[in-house]
Amino acid sequence: MAAARVCSTCGGAIRGRKKERFFECLRCARWQHNYCVMNWKSADPQLCDICVDQEKQQPRQWVRKLASLDFERACSPYSFCYLCCKHFCPRCCPAVPRCRRRDHGDHRTFIIQVRRRGGVLFVRLVDVNVFYDCSHIEPEITLPGWVRLHPKPAQHAGGGGGLPCGFRECNRRIALDYDFCSIYCQFEEAALDLVMPPTRQEVLIRQVQKDRVQGLLTLARFGTPIVSLGHGWDMFCLLCHAGFSPQVCHHHDNHDTIGIIDTPEGGLAARFLQTHHGNWLASLSTVQSSREERDYGWSYTEVIVEVPLTQPQPHPVSELRPNSCVCGSGIDKDMVYCSVHCMVEDL
Repeated sequence: MAAARVCSTCGGAIRGRKKERFFECLRCARWQHNYCVMNWKSADPQLCDICVDQEKQQPRQWVRKLASLDFERACSPYSFCYLCCKHFCPRCCPAVPRCRRRDHGDHRTFIIQVRRRGGVLFVRLVDVNVFYDCSHIEPEITLPGWVRLHPKPAQHAGGGGGLPCGFRECNRRIALDYDFCSIYCQFEEAALDLVMPPTRQEVLIRQVQKDRVQGLLTLARFGTPIVSLGHGWDMFCLLCHAGFSPQVCHHHDNHDTIGIIDTPEGGLAARFLQTHHGNWLASLSTVQSSREERDYGWSYTEVIVEVPLTQPQPHPVSELRPNSCVCGSGIDKDMVYCSVHCMVEDL
């Protein structure tokens, strides 16, 4: 880890001191001191100088990245950052495959790894005990050092020795040395019972502990772990050059993003807002696209531009589409390509 945290400009080690200002590049995961950034202003930088230079030299590199991504992939939130109280997918930013925590690069010591086995989610005791006391929760026998996030499935609830779980709505049997079968049961029982032994009431003393546990428990909705569902990539971040699912990863909330939608022809298209993405659309001005005006009231009209990402159903050259793309499909007379893929192949 220490070798990775070296400034890409001066080569000095980044030790994480209080007065030391540094950042991890959102695109390439390089580390850099703020004061080493060329033309650094008061705002914290997001991209390192290397990526900024590459963007100036190759302004269309985001188009190549957009065309190369496989939007059939899915995000699975097997990690949880208890500093942000959010779960995330470590694969949603594939710029550096070996970097497992691209979403929360500055929060490496606050990451909880989640494991799924037999339909049950497990978290490591060493990680959770930092902010939540799990000493009264029965650890998993088949997975030493791990504890259940939610109760066992209903079909495995009854039977076995020991006493029932301390949560009044749970009938799971647990070992005699423990009171609860999962983090969920302890947290819910503590919220219902206002008079509890001090050792158990301590888990709800601080509001931040409540927020962190509640965030961790959102890894399951309606009794089904969301890691088992998988959320496909339906967005592309123009800043990070990465595909992601906004239902899982909130790392791109404040970035410029575009939607990836299915077209009636069976392909994919990138959806831009002309007001917000005018500069990005300039790079795709030669690609056949469709425009739709939407009236949002108060005299505000937005133009939505859909640019085909994959090759659509081929159209023969005709009077309406007299030009021919490199793939042979007919396009409008002012256009050169029928899709982003054709454009990238010809670059």
